[in-house]
Amino acid sequence: MSSPIEIVTDEWGVTHITAESADDVFFGQGYAAATTRLLQMELWRRRGLGLLAEVFGEDYAELDAAARTFLYRGSVDAECDAYGAGTRETIAAFVAGVNHRIAEVLASPDGLPLEFDAAGFAPAPWSIDDVLRIRLHGLHSNADEEIARAVTLRDFGADIEDLRKPRDPREPLTVAEGLDLDAIDPAILSTYHAAHAPFVLPGAGEPAARPALDGSNNWAVAGSRTASGRPIVATDPHRLMTWPSLRTVVHLTCPEFDVIGMNEPYMPGVSGGHNGRIAFGFTIAPTDVEDVSAYELDESGERCRYGAEWEAFTTLVETIPIAGAEAREVTILFTRHGPVLHVDRERRRAYALRALWLDTGMTPYLGALAYLRAADVEEYLAALEVWGAPALNHVVADTSGRIAWQVAGRSPVRPNWDGLLPVPGDGRFEWAGTRGTGDLPGLVDPQSGWVRSANQNNLAEDPDWTGVPTSYEWYAGHRAARDVSGADHRERIGRSTVALGRTPRGPRRAAGVGGLRAGASVAQS
Repeated sequence: MSSPIEIVTDEWGVTHITAESADDVFFGQGYAAATTRLLQMELWRRRGLGLLAEVFGEDYAELDAAARTFLYRGSVDAECDAYGAGTRETIAAFVAGVNHRIAEVLASPDGLPLEFDAAGFAPAPWSIDDVLRIRLHGLHSNADEEIARAVTLRDFGADIEDLRKPRDPREPLTVAEGLDLDAIDPAILSTYHAAHAPFVLPGAGEPAARPALDGSNNWAVAGSRTASGRPIVATDPHRLMTWPSLRTVVHLTCPEFDVIGMNEPYMPGVSGGHNGRIAFGFTIAPTDVEDVSAYELDESGERCRYGAEWEAFTTLVETIPIAGAEAREVTILFTRHGPVLHVDRERRRAYALRALWLDTGMTPYLGALAYLRAADVEEYLAALEVWGAPALNHVVADTSGRIAWQVAGRSPVRPNWDGLLPVPGDGRFEWAGTRGTGDLPGLVDPQSGWVRSANQNNLAEDPDWTGVPTSYEWYAGHRAARDVSGADHRERIGRSTVALGRTPRGPRRAAGVGGLRAGASVAQS
């Protein structure tokens, strides 16, 4: 922190942070988040890093082992570089703010929030690595569906599978040569499920059944279609209601930008909101970024077939500290494709997860840092080039009245299979790189004067897009269809009907610098 930071919480619970530099405003954001959400943030960090047993005891050791299976293991420097210059400094400032607040509460005899007294532990300092290594808070798929599809196909046939989970497009299912469906069991994903299971405090009872996500939606209307001449952006990224809530609203003001909106309290920046020049929001764009790889094992059970050779597992021994007991060592196995999910030595089979979200450049929502300074639609779209995960439908509008929709994120290129079922990990089914935001659909200033998404299969809505599907598993399209029929109805009443279309995108420019300064207010002590 190099200058004074002003932090004000208004009557609506929104925190307004003003500073003389971007680094200082991110320091303030970390400090403010830790002031109001410290237990939530500390549980997120411990859950993600596999450190729950350290404070809650042996009952949490298996959850810790599962979480450590899915940590990002790449270079932290490379991860920061993936989002552009200044990313490390931003995260460092945010973490410093968190740690400053932690130091304050630990230094005061009565400073520790009462939730920590009830839980029986104190918060620990954060590091930059913590923010970048944890990936379990992202929304991703489709390992669950691959296993469920394989079991249904084996036990009931293709017709029943077509009813269980409709596919769009409805490609015929092909079982890869060498995949033993008889060996597929839902238990293959037990570690995967343990890593993603909701956290429950000791003595809180069993967690309630988690309902499935029911979809989300967003839309933008151009200024040419509104009475005020100003565009409208609405975003409703449905997530489960929790206490404390998943997201918080924060206002960040510094010479480089002035932005207000929502973010998850353990991440710097704003992922959805506005900066006085653009407004932006998102919904999930269903994208298949996971593959279950099945391997044949040799007689020792320690090596898996790859081509004509046998490859040994890579092993990583992790130590899990346990409150009230001796630390436990766990061995995590990896293949060239990713962490091992399950080993069936009786059948001489092993299964690993190849997950794009474990790769460099895939920290969930961190790509939002790139568009905080965007001054118009084109600069926002240019900033999305570094967006990695999760795959989202972004909508944006600027003060000139322009609007856009863009699918952003990375997805694997599968040259000879569709990702609907597990495949042998013997080298015949390899990714041929990845596709990024520039390879995905979008519309800028369509003739209709509006854009929208509702998690439906909207790939073909960009007439210039000619790629292969990024998924075959979508949310039902009735919400998107209702949006279209409603818009058509309003067109018929209000003015002559116009056809859906798009105007060609102009050249994209690099993100600019600018912002609005908020007025002074009384500082929070």
